Amino acid sequence: ISALLDASIIIDNTDYRDRALRVIDFLIDNLFDKCMYHYFDGEKHLHGLLSDQVYFMRALLDAFEATQDKKYIECAEKIAKWCLENLKDDKGFFDKAKDDNNGIGNLAIKNKPITENAVAAECFLRLSFFTGNEDYRKAAEETLAAFSFAYTDFGVHAAAFALALEKFLNFIEIKAPENDIKRLQKWPEPRKMLLQTNEKGIFTCSRGVCQKFSDYEEFVKTFSITN
Repeated sequence: ISALLDASIIIDNTDYRDRALRVIDFLIDNLFDKCMYHYFDGEKHLHGLLSDQVYFMRALLDAFEATQDKKYIECAEKIAKWCLENLKDDKGFFDKAKDDNNGIGNLAIKNKPITENAVAAECFLRLSFFTGNEDYRKAAEETLAAFSFAYTDFGVHAAAFALALEKFLNFIEIKAPENDIKRLQKWPEPRKMLLQTNEKGIFTCSRGVCQKFSDYEEFVKTFSITN
């Protein structure tokens, strides 16, 4: 879903976006009930895996940035709240629900995978900006802090953690009108987060500094964007 949405923006092909949104609709209709289930063969099976929750949350947030349709935020929030209640403690997210005692051998052991926790942190950071709920930002910070000393044990698998930490520390929050949002979607800046507003001008916040730009051209000069 996320790849199709990126492709639709980069090569300006709405067919890819429409296909991605149809997939989201299918998953919501068939695999969502308070949280995401793992697979569908006529009915949904295996609920509550962290990987399913965070990757679908990321797809929903990508869909929101691409369309600015709040229904995707509403679904992402439902999953986020379920994750906070069922997967999280003060040191990150478990890979399956706290009350899930299914599994044999190693499958019965609950773990805190660094990659999925990094994706969770990024999702909660974005959700905080899109909704204005600072509790989500706190959840992102707690999750990243939980791995702040342990990440060296994961080798290359800590790459997702590094990317999430970079976005958390150096995010670029942008509020802009619809036409500017569409232009900014093409900016290949992974730290950006886009939120549509009816106010004129482009508003940005990054590293504790907030600015207002009168138009897109002024913004481009400041951030050295090459179209």
